[in-house]
Amino acid sequence: MKKSQIFKFTIVVSTLLLFGCNNSDEQPNILLQDCLTTNLQTGVVAFYPFNNGSINDESGNNNHLSNTTSASATDDRNGNPTCAFQFNSSNNEFLTFINPVFLNDLQNGSFSISLWYLSEIQGAGLLSRGNDLGNCAGGRGEWNVSLWDNNWIYFHINGYRIIGITPNPAVLQLNEWHHLVVTSDNNDLKVYQDGVLIADLESVSCGSGPTPSLNVGDLFIGEFLTGKLDDIILYNRLLTQNDITELYNLSPCCN
Repeated sequence: MKKSQIFKFTIVVSTLLLFGCNNSDEQPNILLQDCLTTNLQTGVVAFYPFNNGSINDESGNNNHLSNTTSASATDDRNGNPTCAFQFNSSNNEFLTFINPVFLNDLQNGSFSISLWYLSEIQGAGLLSRGNDLGNCAGGRGEWNVSLWDNNWIYFHINGYRIIGITPNPAVLQLNEWHHLVVTSDNNDLKVYQDGVLIADLESVSCGSGPTPSLNVGDLFIGEFLTGKLDDIILYNRLLTQNDITELYNLSPCCN
């Protein structure tokens, strides 16, 4: 092969490698930076914005979900197509991560979850680590976030639970998008809806009952929900009120 041909071949291969690396390695970090401000990127364990129907983790940690059901991409809260996910509990639809070791021991320290939800029915599951019955009434797995029949927000973790009553509990708030944040710090539990603290409960045990095994069980998203979820973020730190206000005011992550 002539020197000129070798030179051209080297340029082509280098270009392909460059673009290939950008698509596989750089894109998640680029999307995280596009969607979250610098302070909101701190402590992110997994980030699921469902951008263009993707169920990948865009935190850069590669904690990608799988979909073995008929759950599908749908419009987000701003009407952007394929930038949220739709679930139907009658069809047993959900997303999952098998054996999520990246969640191990989070329940023993500071832990926060931020998400957007729209429920079409009374009583719905949102996400959980495991789905076996826990020692809290209504609890599943190691921890779970769900809506009770009157659409009160339920958060159970580590043998403790908290129920967040919306500012107007008489309104079922069906078919409406709402922002939800739950935090846990050594069983000091808080629930925020639409940027407002609606429940704060410190170290109140659920009482007797089966104790779920720790650090086991798959991650389930949307199981028992008929409705939509979007912009799910798992943190290994406590979110502050300023963080939560900022998250509530962010536009949907949709490129």
